Amino acid sequence: MRRASLHTIFWVLLTIAITFLLSYVFIKINAKNAALLTRDLRSKADKYTIPIFEIRDVKYSESGSVAELTFDLVNMGDDIVTRGWRLEFLTPQQQVICRTTLFTGDPTESGRIYTEIYVPSRNVTISDVDQPIFSGETAEVTITLLSTCLNKTIDYARTGEKMIIRLGIGSTSSSVITRCNVDPTTGFASCTE
Repeated sequence: MRRASLHTIFWVLLTIAITFLLSYVFIKINAKNAALLTRDLRSKADKYTIPIFEIRDVKYSESGSVAELTFDLVNMGDDIVTRGWRLEFLTPQQQVICRTTLFTGDPTESGRIYTEIYVPSRNVTISDVDQPIFSGETAEVTITLLSTCLNKTIDYARTGEKMIIRLGIGSTSSSVITRCNVDPTTGFASCTE
């Protein structure tokens, strides 16, 4: 009888130990899966953030054989990365004068169109791809048209009264209507908000 009760106690303790061990392993596996799932969801959410921004104080001007576009970019949402921005020049009827992509990563891009961003709050100048403009920052953007869009924008700015300038980042865009004037002494056009 004593031997039977020792035998029973042994099996009960073994069953409890195995239960605790399996519970521990199960919890560890679930915790690891939860951590991996959270990281995966975070990375997917980062890919699908929607930029919230506005462009202000837009100025287009010609000087010699180049044209320059300057504006302030106000980031009101998540961080914005300098990659694949779309720049469009449009007529008031929304007809495309010219469309180009900025921050493509193409090493010859700066020979056609040069983009530089100054962030005063950090005293940083950005001209490369994959650089951040953090949430809440205002950046001063200068785009120099060297060949891309140059002739089309010059021709239109000298004859059109208004030109729409639209910047697209991700799935969001911001547009401004500018009024164009031609300086009678130089013949160069300038367009301002």
